[in-house]
Amino acid sequence: MNQNETKNLRKAQTNTEERRALAQIFGLKSILAAAPNESPSKTELLKLDFHAMNYGFCVENSYSNEKVSTLLAILDHVFQRMLEKQLKPEIGLKLLKDHLSDHSIQRPPHKIMIFTDDEVEKIIKFSLTTFLRH
Repeated sequence: MNQNETKNLRKAQTNTEERRALAQIFGLKSILAAAPNESPSKTELLKLDFHAMNYGFCVENSYSNEKVSTLLAILDHVFQRMLEKQLKPEIGLKLLKDHLSDHSIQRPPHKIMIFTDDEVEKIIKFSLTTFLRH
């Protein structure tokens, strides 16, 4: 996810526009292509709900475009990896913590500080009460 996509997402005026922007960003084709009388893929609807929930967390916490872009990309990566490899939530949590660690320390070019320690803690808590709660 890049900064331009984040800017376009921020321009959305309604929940429907936000969800459409998220569907475009994350390539949820059945949602974008569905005619008014067609039902999109249930899997893609689940993914869209996941991304909308995560974006809502970012908005609620007044994250900058850089933080929104980074967090949505990290959460998408963890979610996709967990689905593809059928990982347990504990492994997903470790993966999330590893990625957040890379973005909470300033050691260019491999580690760039985007999130503070408090933000990392809040993100982990949010994730544990949402998609990692099982």
